[in-house]
Amino acid sequence: MLGRIARERRCDVVLHESFPAPRLAAIPLVLTVHDLRALDPESRAASLARRFVAPAVIRRSLERASRIVVVSRFTGDAVVRAAPRTADRIAVVANAADHLAPPSSPPPRIDGLVLAVGHLERRKGVDVLLEAFARLHARAPRTRLRFAGSGPMGGILARRVRALGVASAVTIEPVEERDLPRLYAEASLVAVPSRYEGFGLSVLEAMRCGTPVVAANASALPETAGGAACLVDGFDPESWARTLETVLADGDLALALAARGRARAASFTWRDSARALVDVLGSAASAKS
Repeated sequence: MLGRIARERRCDVVLHESFPAPRLAAIPLVLTVHDLRALDPESRAASLARRFVAPAVIRRSLERASRIVVVSRFTGDAVVRAAPRTADRIAVVANAADHLAPPSSPPPRIDGLVLAVGHLERRKGVDVLLEAFARLHARAPRTRLRFAGSGPMGGILARRVRALGVASAVTIEPVEERDLPRLYAEASLVAVPSRYEGFGLSVLEAMRCGTPVVAANASALPETAGGAACLVDGFDPESWARTLETVLADGDLALALAARGRARAASFTWRDSARALVDVLGSAASAKS
């Protein structure tokens, strides 16, 4: 239907954001790719049949596009690995976080509160974070952990919280977007232990609210953090526990991370992203004529 509608409306270009990409004949297609986790062995959660089908569907879709918009260089590299012939069609248009306004009257920081924001799934590293927190809490009993989100691992996490004996120190609850600025602002640090991210929006959101970030040194997270977060190699709970403990205990380090984070987040704006996307759309439409 999309191809028919595009022809009837005499579209100059079509922007599409999912797989598979439609066949549009002579109309240029700009395909936005946020990530290619369907092809990543560490993050695959789909059925076995879909894992076999996905590479071919994704490759054909990428090759069908006139231009490919990616949200990070990391994702751009993944696109080239999946479809090498598309290397000259890729444009990086990063996400931003200025949709999120820090609280005008920031709440007091809750000493020792570690915050994790996002979908509760294995890809997000929530299992590693909980195990790390249990070790941290044994050494620093005043620490707290808040999972702000929901997802398929919610029940698993709740059971593991009880098994680890940290139920009084851990909360797991859904979050409304309007509450995010307050949650970020009152946390002592934000942990982002994701195994795979095409960008890592929660990193920028936390930084915009002046909260130190501890993130995995994996996928697009180092690129998004840009040297303004404390990065952890691997997904060993003890390594994560030690790093969290260090940032929570070192006030000067936390202040330095917060300052660098604010500056980093300020360099990403949706206005700049929109302008870059318009340029890509214009170049695709011009190539048609």
